[in-house]
Amino acid sequence: MKTRDQLHHRYLQTRDVLDWSNFKDARKAVKRMLKDSERNYYLDEVQRHKNNPGSLWRIINQAIPSKSKEKHPYTKDPKTVADEFNQFFSSVGKNAADASIRLAEENNITVEETPLETVYMPSQDLFSFRTVTSEKVRPVIASLPLNKSPGPDKINSRILKDCLPVILGPLTHIINCSITSHTFPIAWKEAEVIPIVKDGDHEVASNNRPISLLAIASKLCEKIVLEQFSSYLISKNLLSPHQSGNKKLHSTETLNIFTTVQWFKSYLSDRFQSTRINSALSDPLPITHGVPQGATLSPLLFCIYLNDLPSVSRDSSLESYVDDSKVLLSFPLRQIDAAIANLEQDLHRVASWCCKNHLLINPGKTKYMMIGTRQMMSKLPTDTSISFLGKSLKPVDSAKDLGVTLDRHLNYDKHVSLLVSSCMNKLCQINRAKNSFDTKTLSEVISSLVISKMVYCSSVWSNTSASNVKKVQSIQNFACKIVTKSRKFDHVTPLLRELNWLPVDKLLYFRDASLTYKCVNNLAPDYLCNKLIKRSSIHDRRTRTHDSLQIPLFKTAAGQRSFTYRAVHIWNNLDKNLKDCSSLKIFKVALKKHLLAKDNI
Repeated sequence: MKTRDQLHHRYLQTRDVLDWSNFKDARKAVKRMLKDSERNYYLDEVQRHKNNPGSLWRIINQAIPSKSKEKHPYTKDPKTVADEFNQFFSSVGKNAADASIRLAEENNITVEETPLETVYMPSQDLFSFRTVTSEKVRPVIASLPLNKSPGPDKINSRILKDCLPVILGPLTHIINCSITSHTFPIAWKEAEVIPIVKDGDHEVASNNRPISLLAIASKLCEKIVLEQFSSYLISKNLLSPHQSGNKKLHSTETLNIFTTVQWFKSYLSDRFQSTRINSALSDPLPITHGVPQGATLSPLLFCIYLNDLPSVSRDSSLESYVDDSKVLLSFPLRQIDAAIANLEQDLHRVASWCCKNHLLINPGKTKYMMIGTRQMMSKLPTDTSISFLGKSLKPVDSAKDLGVTLDRHLNYDKHVSLLVSSCMNKLCQINRAKNSFDTKTLSEVISSLVISKMVYCSSVWSNTSASNVKKVQSIQNFACKIVTKSRKFDHVTPLLRELNWLPVDKLLYFRDASLTYKCVNNLAPDYLCNKLIKRSSIHDRRTRTHDSLQIPLFKTAAGQRSFTYRAVHIWNNLDKNLKDCSSLKIFKVALKKHLLAKDNI
């Protein structure tokens, strides 16, 4: 840069053509160096944060050449706003519990406390915490992500990692003291809440989402406890199979059992939180309801709290993913009146259980959908509405469930339409910043932020029509041209081969086959694994189809579009060398190589 400036100064003095040419060459060299430096910076940032979509979007927005967005200032004193927000956030749990009681009273639901059912377990099967060694704590610290914000103590994970040789022993001692004294340290119970505006006026607390920051060291202790406790629950099969959230593969004596309860009591009680607005921190307020937000143990504890919910319904089945629950009921068309009556009764039982356990149900947000073929749906009575907590629910044509938009015919037209719109919007944002990244970095960014969204839950909707698959292919085509920085009308097939990307139809097959491998090898939840039956488990004769799966009997086209039916045909048609792969990783590599070779023929 100094040389460039000197050459420019010389040209201004001499006005010589040669000096101007030398200056331009130096200016180009500086621009090239700055561009290379910028690309290297973004490459390092992407590598550091490639598993964190939020951080990747921050990097993309930073690279987009646009005016920086100004933060909305607060018109009131930040300390006053912080206290108001903290009062609102800390009372959400209590307000929900009170609202559930009012809801029960309005709908004549009895909320009397019922004694818990006593379950006998031999003393050797009871759970107790175990102290840990420094070598057990070391990998837990090493696995801490570097991009997590610190808690009230302002000690981030980088500090813990850098100081590991010095603090490993004391940290292990603190964790073991917590376990043996069944007491969770008071300093680790404090949370600092940062409000993130969702929509509307940013000075209204309800328009903000609270992000709770806890001490990183507290999460170390929680991770140790979580590993021990979740392993015990899974080994004893104590978690409901109808709860899929926060479970692996799915995202003592009498004295000792009381010390375990005492530790959890200490962990959950006497918690406080403060809210920060700019540099102002509110006065701390107690948290009296719910599990601590942002804590490592909270998801598991909430699953335990909901563990009995699936057993409440009688005629229908209830499936949950954390706090998102569905009541499912299958019936022939001729029994629709009885089915509606049974569904209403089960919904009332679910509502009663939730009110008794101080969980708030919002009937206004409850969706009710009838699913069937077009022929069946055309024969439905005019009025198929159901009554739920004083509200009349009419069937909806579509509803979003865990990120997938379901429709009444399960053709996934609306899901694909919304998916294409969302992914194209994201690609347009990335396209504006593509010149700041090299090909490798762009590929990683798009794979993390767009392709992962494009194929999310694809085994659910991959049976959609060919026209919908073609629409999804348009997402990949645009992504491919951004990565390779190609022109709009360039043919995309050579570009896909250059990047070693599978076309969408092959990619959907690849993901279905991968899930099938997991089911066959018991690497998936039991409710999926149990649907695929090996012929070798039916008879002992060694035949050519000994390692194949039993074909399920589905008489309808809808049944033959299900994952179970597709999975059987995918597995039975795989080459034997693919079926015999010793791990999922090896299977994926071999299958992708096979599909790419087949596509290049």
